Amino acid sequence: MSSVLTLARTGLFFLCMAGWWLWLHRRWELPLALAPAVSFCSIGCVLYLAALLNVLWPVQVLLAGGLALLARELFRGRLTALRPLTCPAVAVYAAGCGWTVLLLRGALVQGHDNFAHWAIMAKSLITNGQLPNVANTAVEYVDYPPAAALWIKFVCNAVGFSDGTMLMAQGFLALACALALGALCRTAPQALAAGGFCLLVFALGGAYGTLMVDGLLTLLALAALATALRLRRDGRAARAVLFAAPILGFLAITKNSGVFLAVMTGALVLALDGAKGSRLRGAAAAWGLPVLLWYLWGRHVRLVYPAGMESKHAVDASAYLENLTGKTGEE
Repeated sequence: MSSVLTLARTGLFFLCMAGWWLWLHRRWELPLALAPAVSFCSIGCVLYLAALLNVLWPVQVLLAGGLALLARELFRGRLTALRPLTCPAVAVYAAGCGWTVLLLRGALVQGHDNFAHWAIMAKSLITNGQLPNVANTAVEYVDYPPAAALWIKFVCNAVGFSDGTMLMAQGFLALACALALGALCRTAPQALAAGGFCLLVFALGGAYGTLMVDGLLTLLALAALATALRLRRDGRAARAVLFAAPILGFLAITKNSGVFLAVMTGALVLALDGAKGSRLRGAAAAWGLPVLLWYLWGRHVRLVYPAGMESKHAVDASAYLENLTGKTGEE
């Protein structure tokens, strides 16, 4: 019975997401192959800001408005309104997510690195409904950004809480980033090559079936580049940076080192922006949003944990200087 309930709640969750995908496709002409990555990362950034303001639950309820958007589309055009969702990109993503549910349902989080921070952080958010503070001593690496954990909380609150659903949530996000690469494919061989590359990243980069985010960082950067490339190819260069920005923002607050990858990827996205008159606006989106989100996290850590930014993992100039000066010649 619990398995049937989990499957039903998972289906309801994806109906909610489908409402956002249709809205992005119809209102902003975003290709549906890019919609999952853009929507998931946008939701992650919104949840991050809500967590800093300690208003997670109200914002999560508002994000469930994807169901209202889907209902509106059905009311306007009946079942024909769902025709865009029958495209190959959505079918491939649905198949991947279906396999993920079957594979990870009932799975357990394994490995020391998973437990040392990522699983504990996600469980803390799900249990307490807020970012950890000085009263919560379970989270050791207090300066690690919470984007992935917030996304996991969002999915688990909708689908149900277990180790398996936490792994599923990260798998859904990784698959969405991989699907964005498919948006660049024009032929079947190109699609097969993109699929093979993503499988390689999954196998070697630890982006699937784990809560660690190292492989996910790579996929997020590639998804941002794929978004910019596809929209530029479609003649909508002005929107390329706009839709790549939430992916870059999510990347910056996924792990401390993610901010560097976000800035470098943002530079490549800006290089693809052919609209010279919008370079300043593009730079504000591609660099401003990731840096702003990262800066807000640093401020949060300093306020909540007075010694939080003294960790060797902290993205802080003084921390890097201390690490460098403390190394020996052999190191």
